[in-house]
Amino acid sequence: MDSRELESLKLITNIVDNPLFNDMVSSMKRHIADTMLTAAEEEVRDRLYSEAKAIDRLVGELTKMANNYRVHVSG
Repeated sequence: MDSRELESLKLITNIVDNPLFNDMVSSMKRHIADTMLTAAEEEVRDRLYSEAKAIDRLVGELTKMANNYRVHVSG
């Protein structure tokens, strides 16, 4: 792993470890859920569901990258 990649992973780790990150993600997902409950059209609810799943995938990937950084620097 080169120094540029390591620095990028360190930045991602700092973001994931920041308590504001979890608050922001929770807020976004809560807003999506609230909007889904009031949406009249199924198409809108489906799109919002897809957005929530995309957020989950993004958070999962960022967490995986942060964990890779932790393993690299601890080993």
